[in-house]
Amino acid sequence: MSAPTPLTSAAASAPTPLTSAAASATGPEPVLRETSWRDVATLAALETELFGRDAWSEASWWSELAARPRRHYLTLVRASSGRRGVGDDGGGDDEILGYAGLDLAGEVADVMTIAVVPAARGAGHGRTLLAALEDAARAAGARHVLLEVQADNAAALGLYAARGFVEISRRRRYYGDVDAVVMRLDLRAVAPPPPDPATPAGPPHPSGPVMSASPRTPHQENP
Repeated sequence: MSAPTPLTSAAASAPTPLTSAAASATGPEPVLRETSWRDVATLAALETELFGRDAWSEASWWSELAARPRRHYLTLVRASSGRRGVGDDGGGDDEILGYAGLDLAGEVADVMTIAVVPAARGAGHGRTLLAALEDAARAAGARHVLLEVQADNAAALGLYAARGFVEISRRRRYYGDVDAVVMRLDLRAVAPPPPDPATPAGPPHPSGPVMSASPRTPHQENP
Protein backbone atom coordinates (compact mmCIF):
# COMPACT_ATOMS: atom_id res chain seq x y z
CA MET A 1 0.00 0.00 0.00
CA SER A 2 1.36 3.43 -0.85
CA ALA A 3 2.18 5.94 1.89
CA PRO A 4 -0.68 8.22 2.93
CA THR A 5 -0.86 11.57 1.18
CA PRO A 6 -0.57 14.49 3.62
CA LEU A 7 -2.90 17.45 3.30
CA THR A 8 -1.33 20.17 1.21
CA SER A 9 -2.92 23.08 3.04
CA ALA A 10 -0.40 24.81 5.28
CA ALA A 11 -3.18 25.74 7.66
CA ALA A 12 -4.33 22.15 7.87
CA SER A 13 -0.90 20.74 8.68
CA ALA A 14 0.29 23.39 11.12
CA PRO A 15 0.35 22.22 14.73
CA THR A 16 -1.93 23.94 17.22
CA PRO A 17 -0.53 24.53 20.72
CA LEU A 18 -3.28 24.31 23.35
CA THR A 19 -2.99 27.07 25.90
CA SER A 20 -6.31 26.55 27.70
CA ALA A 21 -6.81 25.09 31.15
CA ALA A 22 -6.84 21.69 29.50
CA ALA A 23 -3.10 21.96 28.97
CA SER A 24 -1.06 20.27 31.67
CA ALA A 25 1.13 22.38 33.89
CA THR A 26 3.76 19.63 33.96
CA GLY A 27 5.71 19.60 30.74
CA PRO A 28 5.25 20.98 27.22
CA GLU A 29 1.80 22.09 26.14
CA PRO A 30 -0.29 19.52 24.25
CA VAL A 31 -0.31 20.04 20.50
CA LEU A 32 -3.11 19.08 18.11
CA ARG A 33 -1.77 18.03 14.73
CA GLU A 34 -2.57 15.92 11.70
CA THR A 35 -2.01 12.21 12.29
CA SER A 36 1.18 11.00 10.62
CA TRP A 37 2.22 7.63 9.27
CA ARG A 38 4.93 7.76 11.96
CA ASP A 39 2.15 7.46 14.56
CA VAL A 40 0.79 4.18 13.18
CA ALA A 41 2.71 1.70 15.35
CA THR A 42 1.94 3.62 18.54
CA LEU A 43 -1.73 4.08 17.61
CA ALA A 44 -2.12 0.38 16.91
CA ALA A 45 -0.63 -0.46 20.31
CA LEU A 46 -2.94 2.03 22.03
CA GLU A 47 -5.92 0.56 20.17
CA THR A 48 -5.27 -2.83 21.74
CA GLU A 49 -5.17 -1.27 25.19
CA LEU A 50 -8.29 0.86 24.62
CA PHE A 51 -10.51 -1.32 22.44
CA GLY A 52 -9.38 -4.91 22.90
CA ARG A 53 -10.78 -7.23 20.23
CA ASP A 54 -12.22 -4.26 18.30
CA ALA A 55 -8.80 -2.61 17.97
CA TRP A 56 -7.61 -1.38 14.59
CA SER A 57 -4.39 -3.00 13.40
CA GLU A 58 -1.45 -1.23 11.80
CA ALA A 59 -2.85 -2.29 8.42
CA SER A 60 -6.18 -0.71 9.31
CA TRP A 61 -4.48 2.56 10.22
CA TRP A 62 -2.51 2.58 6.99
CA SER A 63 -5.74 2.08 5.09
CA GLU A 64 -7.43 4.91 6.98
CA LEU A 65 -4.59 7.36 6.40
CA ALA A 66 -4.34 6.37 2.74
CA ALA A 67 -7.99 7.40 2.32
CA ARG A 68 -7.27 11.08 2.94
CA PRO A 69 -8.60 13.67 2.21
CA ARG A 70 -11.95 11.91 2.64
CA ARG A 71 -10.63 10.60 5.94
CA HIS A 72 -9.37 13.24 8.38
CA TYR A 73 -7.36 12.22 11.47
CA LEU A 74 -5.90 14.35 14.26
CA THR A 75 -3.55 13.38 17.07
CA LEU A 76 -3.12 15.22 20.36
CA VAL A 77 0.47 14.94 21.53
CA ARG A 78 2.96 16.27 24.00
CA ALA A 79 5.97 17.00 21.84
CA SER A 80 9.22 15.25 22.69
CA SER A 81 12.56 16.81 23.62
CA GLY A 82 10.96 20.02 24.81
CA ARG A 83 9.71 20.95 21.33
CA ARG A 84 6.58 23.11 21.39
CA GLY A 85 5.11 21.62 18.25
CA VAL A 86 5.49 19.19 15.41
CA GLY A 87 4.47 19.34 11.80
CA ASP A 88 2.36 16.94 9.79
CA ASP A 89 5.32 14.55 9.63
CA GLY A 90 5.48 14.28 13.41
CA GLY A 91 5.50 11.15 15.47
CA GLY A 92 8.52 9.34 16.76
CA ASP A 93 8.92 9.98 20.46
CA ASP A 94 5.95 12.34 20.84
CA GLU A 95 3.68 11.29 23.70
CA ILE A 96 0.23 10.62 22.27
CA LEU A 97 -2.56 11.80 24.58
CA GLY A 98 -5.48 11.11 22.26
CA TYR A 99 -6.65 10.92 18.68
CA ALA A 100 -9.79 11.26 16.58
CA GLY A 101 -10.97 10.94 13.00
CA LEU A 102 -13.77 11.72 10.56
CA ASP A 103 -15.15 10.38 7.32
CA LEU A 104 -16.06 13.38 5.16
CA ALA A 105 -18.70 12.26 2.68
CA GLY A 106 -20.66 15.36 1.75
CA GLU A 107 -23.38 16.80 3.96
CA VAL A 108 -22.83 14.19 6.69
CA ALA A 109 -19.51 13.62 8.44
CA ASP A 110 -19.11 10.42 10.46
CA VAL A 111 -16.89 10.17 13.52
CA MET A 112 -14.69 7.15 12.90
CA THR A 113 -12.95 7.13 16.26
CA ILE A 114 -12.17 9.33 19.24
CA ALA A 115 -10.07 8.26 22.21
CA VAL A 116 -8.00 9.66 25.06
CA VAL A 117 -5.42 7.50 26.80
CA PRO A 118 -6.34 6.66 30.43
CA ALA A 119 -3.49 8.66 31.98
CA ALA A 120 -4.57 11.82 30.14
CA ARG A 121 -8.30 11.73 30.91
CA GLY A 122 -10.05 14.39 32.95
CA ALA A 123 -8.11 17.28 31.39
CA GLY A 124 -10.60 18.25 28.68
CA HIS A 125 -8.75 16.52 25.85
CA GLY A 126 -11.89 14.74 24.66
CA ARG A 127 -13.66 18.09 24.27
CA THR A 128 -10.65 19.44 22.37
CA LEU A 129 -10.65 16.54 19.93
CA LEU A 130 -14.40 16.59 19.39
CA ALA A 131 -14.42 20.36 18.80
CA ALA A 132 -11.64 19.95 16.24
CA LEU A 133 -13.66 17.29 14.40
CA GLU A 134 -16.69 19.58 14.34
CA ASP A 135 -14.56 22.41 12.91
CA ALA A 136 -13.16 20.09 10.23
CA ALA A 137 -16.64 18.88 9.28
CA ARG A 138 -17.91 22.44 9.06
CA ALA A 139 -14.92 23.51 6.93
CA ALA A 140 -15.57 20.58 4.57
CA GLY A 141 -19.17 21.68 4.01
CA ALA A 142 -20.93 19.12 6.19
CA ARG A 143 -24.26 19.97 7.80
CA HIS A 144 -24.37 17.13 10.29
CA VAL A 145 -21.94 15.01 12.29
CA LEU A 146 -22.93 11.43 13.17
CA LEU A 147 -21.37 9.08 15.69
CA GLU A 148 -22.05 5.82 17.49
CA VAL A 149 -21.22 5.14 21.12
CA GLN A 150 -21.78 2.27 23.52
CA ALA A 151 -24.92 2.77 25.58
CA ASP A 152 -23.00 2.08 28.80
CA ASN A 153 -20.29 4.71 28.14
CA ALA A 154 -21.70 7.40 30.41
CA ALA A 155 -18.69 9.73 30.14
CA ALA A 156 -18.80 9.80 26.33
CA LEU A 157 -22.59 10.17 26.25
CA GLY A 158 -22.34 13.15 28.59
CA LEU A 159 -19.65 14.80 26.48
CA TYR A 160 -21.58 14.38 23.25
CA ALA A 161 -24.83 15.65 24.77
CA ALA A 162 -23.00 18.70 26.12
CA ARG A 163 -21.71 19.44 22.62
CA GLY A 164 -25.24 19.34 21.20
CA PHE A 165 -25.46 15.77 19.90
CA VAL A 166 -28.88 14.16 20.20
CA GLU A 167 -29.82 10.48 20.10
CA ILE A 168 -31.60 9.54 16.87
CA SER A 169 -31.65 5.73 17.07
CA ARG A 170 -30.17 2.61 18.68
CA ARG A 171 -28.60 -0.51 17.26
CA ARG A 172 -29.51 -3.37 19.53
CA ARG A 173 -26.59 -5.44 20.85
CA TYR A 174 -24.26 -3.82 18.32
CA TYR A 175 -21.28 -4.09 20.68
CA GLY A 176 -21.80 -7.66 21.82
CA ASP A 177 -24.39 -7.37 24.57
CA VAL A 178 -24.36 -3.56 24.56
CA ASP A 179 -26.48 -1.32 22.35
CA ALA A 180 -24.97 1.34 20.11
CA VAL A 181 -26.46 4.81 20.53
CA VAL A 182 -26.50 6.73 17.24
CA MET A 183 -26.19 10.47 17.81
CA ARG A 184 -26.31 13.45 15.48
CA LEU A 185 -25.11 17.04 15.69
CA ASP A 186 -26.72 19.71 13.51
CA LEU A 187 -23.83 22.03 12.70
CA ARG A 188 -26.25 24.68 11.48
CA ALA A 189 -27.72 24.91 14.98
CA VAL A 190 -24.34 25.24 16.69
CA ALA A 191 -22.52 28.53 16.36
CA PRO A 192 -18.92 28.05 15.19
CA PRO A 193 -16.20 29.40 17.48
CA PRO A 194 -14.60 32.79 16.69
CA PRO A 195 -11.96 32.45 13.95
CA ASP A 196 -8.46 31.83 15.24
CA PRO A 197 -5.62 32.23 12.73
CA ALA A 198 -3.54 29.72 14.71
CA THR A 199 -6.16 26.97 14.44
CA PRO A 200 -6.08 24.51 11.51
CA ALA A 201 -9.05 25.13 9.23
CA GLY A 202 -9.51 21.45 8.42
CA PRO A 203 -9.21 19.61 5.12
CA PRO A 204 -10.71 20.80 1.85
CA HIS A 205 -13.92 19.11 0.76
CA PRO A 206 -13.07 16.17 -1.55
CA SER A 207 -13.69 17.15 -5.17
CA GLY A 208 -13.28 13.71 -6.69
CA PRO A 209 -12.97 10.01 -5.88
CA VAL A 210 -10.48 8.98 -3.24
CA MET A 211 -9.14 5.63 -2.10
CA SER A 212 -11.77 4.01 0.07
CA ALA A 213 -10.75 2.21 3.23
CA SER A 214 -12.45 -1.05 4.10
CA PRO A 215 -15.63 -0.54 6.14
CA ARG A 216 -15.11 -0.97 9.84
CA THR A 217 -16.96 -0.21 13.04
CA PRO A 218 -16.44 3.34 14.35
CA HIS A 219 -15.52 3.32 18.00
CA GLN A 220 -15.10 5.70 20.88
CA GLU A 221 -13.34 5.36 24.22
CA ASN A 222 -13.97 7.41 27.35
CA PRO A 223 -12.87 10.93 26.43
